[in-house]
Amino acid sequence: MLRGSGRGFLSRDRFDELASSTGDTTVRELSRRVRVRDVASILYTSGTTADPKGCMLSHEAMTRGPVERARYRLGTGGRDVTWSPGPLFHIATLAPFLGSVGAGGTFLTDVHFEPGRALELLMGEEVTVAFPWFPALTQPLLDHAEFDPRRLRSLQTMFLIGPSVLLERVQTLLPDCELVAACGMTETAGIYAMSEPQDSVELRATAQGKAYPGTEIRIIDVDTGEDAGAGGTGEILVRGFCVMEG
Repeated sequence: MLRGSGRGFLSRDRFDELASSTGDTTVRELSRRVRVRDVASILYTSGTTADPKGCMLSHEAMTRGPVERARYRLGTGGRDVTWSPGPLFHIATLAPFLGSVGAGGTFLTDVHFEPGRALELLMGEEVTVAFPWFPALTQPLLDHAEFDPRRLRSLQTMFLIGPSVLLERVQTLLPDCELVAACGMTETAGIYAMSEPQDSVELRATAQGKAYPGTEIRIIDVDTGEDAGAGGTGEILVRGFCVMEG
């Protein structure tokens, strides 16, 4: 069921109106023409260069990883309630949205981020998977007058990248919630490396996991092209199903 209205949202009535004008036969016929490596979307990213680039992302790249994670890695493994406060044009929110839909779960977001409104969703809807991602979003939630860890006991998984002092605080407040560190970018349709359940809080604060299944990662010396040694600095190379077509 779709709920919500306002700028950036399609109402349930409008969705039903559009759906009624398209028969099931048409949908099935069109879907059978799609190849997994056909380009599904072009998402623009500027990274740290402020020079926007359009990433051509395939159907497989955009759906395989998010749906796999939603079904087998995150939350309860059932029909999870997933929350992400970012815009849906950004891969960091679009990927969890597609994963939630693909796994038959419920996805929650808003037209803008405000800590009080966010907490109402997190606690009222008993969210099981949360994507606050960074300290700039997590800190205001923790410091809000309405924050009550007892009402967030449903949380099973939280994606959070930040300093160890923040991760330790969150883990103390939510001892049964797994804090997940990950590395990703638009060019790889989101996540290409993730922490593992047994990783310590210290490791999650200083590293961003290992290659996600189906991907390969190398870190090379940019001058020699050879693998960088342990502790060395280099360029990250990623190969796998998630990588953009161009």
